[in-house]
Amino acid sequence: MSSETKYVLQLMTDVEMKPSHVIDFLDEACAGSETRLFNRKDAYNYLNGVRLKRIEGGDANTVLGLLNGMKVNDKSIEYQHSVDANNALTRIFWCDGISRAEYEHFGDVILFDSTYKTNIYRFPIVLLSGVNSHLCTCIFGVAIMYKETTQQYTWLLQTFQKFMNGIAPAAVLTDQDAAMCAAIRDVFPKATHRLCYWHISRNAETNIKIPGFSTCFSKLMKSTCSVAQFEARWSTLIAKFGVADHPWIQDIYSKRHLWAEAFFRGKFFSMMRSTQRAESMNASLKQKVSSGCSLTDLFRQYNNNFLKRIRKRFHVLQKESENPPREVKRTGLLSGLENHAGRVCTRAIFDYIQKELKEEANIIVLN
Repeated sequence: MSSETKYVLQLMTDVEMKPSHVIDFLDEACAGSETRLFNRKDAYNYLNGVRLKRIEGGDANTVLGLLNGMKVNDKSIEYQHSVDANNALTRIFWCDGISRAEYEHFGDVILFDSTYKTNIYRFPIVLLSGVNSHLCTCIFGVAIMYKETTQQYTWLLQTFQKFMNGIAPAAVLTDQDAAMCAAIRDVFPKATHRLCYWHISRNAETNIKIPGFSTCFSKLMKSTCSVAQFEARWSTLIAKFGVADHPWIQDIYSKRHLWAEAFFRGKFFSMMRSTQRAESMNASLKQKVSSGCSLTDLFRQYNNNFLKRIRKRFHVLQKESENPPREVKRTGLLSGLENHAGRVCTRAIFDYIQKELKEEANIIVLN
């Protein structure tokens, strides 16, 4: 193949296009030409050769080398890894300077979630993420781990806290993974831990198949009542459907402080009840990598495409928010509050405040 054809092949596959699509495109581009630029086997062989060259010093060693190379331009990049008795990689966590800065500003609440089938070794990928001032997801760090145990998660959270200058989050959102929950209790004992609303609701549907139960259960879970009111309503719910002796009911009730809204009054969760934001990030990452990816390819796609796209969105929204203040619709005292919010808040937050002010304007005060 010509050097130009090789360049196009590598360039287009590096920006997430599937090799088969790139090859189809080049086939179409030279359709009708008397001389074919290449055959499909040559193209696949070339791309496989590129991948092998990237990891010729060992896949894990290549990733560590890339991280060391990145520290040349970003001294605030931090990473830590461990190996087993055979010197094989068992876990690695890293975060760059931007992630550390975002955690300093937006690290009150973190989402802690893992995903699978993103690399040839079947290592789980764990994303630690949060929500920024534009109500968009920001990534605080990422880990690749050999297995998911309490010990592994404890190491991850301890390493994460160390890299974030010893600052622990105020709240953590997770699914019901037992190892994950145990590690949070150990490393972040003062953080408010909340289980994902969506997962709890789905489990209610799966375990209690009585018509109407899951709807009533979900409504109670989201109810902004007091703890005493929750307990009374729970007793009514259980009696109504006759499920007091069901094992799942007994287990989920013992964890009510981790999922019922009544126990989170006065707690800040960045307007989140579920980990679906993190799961959306996991799905987006899976679109860019496959189960056949090497760790090197996963690392490159994560840093060069996935992370850059998320951060580009932040810069676009930040620029929009720095434009002149938004239209003020109130009068009197509310107008002053709205004007101030327009000056100091992002557009996303301002929209929420404006909605609240609108509802406040409808309140009638009786003497």
